[in-house]
Amino acid sequence: MGCVVVEAERDGSTAYQEYLARQRHHDLVSLDDHWGEAYLLGFDTGEGRFVATRRDNGEEIREETADGLRTAIRLDYGEKPVPRNVPGGVV
Repeated sequence: MGCVVVEAERDGSTAYQEYLARQRHHDLVSLDDHWGEAYLLGFDTGEGRFVATRRDNGEEIREETADGLRTAIRLDYGEKPVPRNVPGGVV
């Protein structure tokens, strides 16, 4: 039933924008639960992209979707793991 409402409100209405913001928040919480010790995570509203910033060197990964960012983080971390003992964030 919720999908029908969302489909009907894709016209840029406030309700749809609030739905998208809640979904982004949910996606970011999920990403942070898994990758928050290694990456600073956020959403760039200007670009409309999810962003992960490595805590060790500040390199950024930007993707259009949370799933795309999750995949890119896995690849990045697989190639060059981020040390989990970086105090406070980016150096």
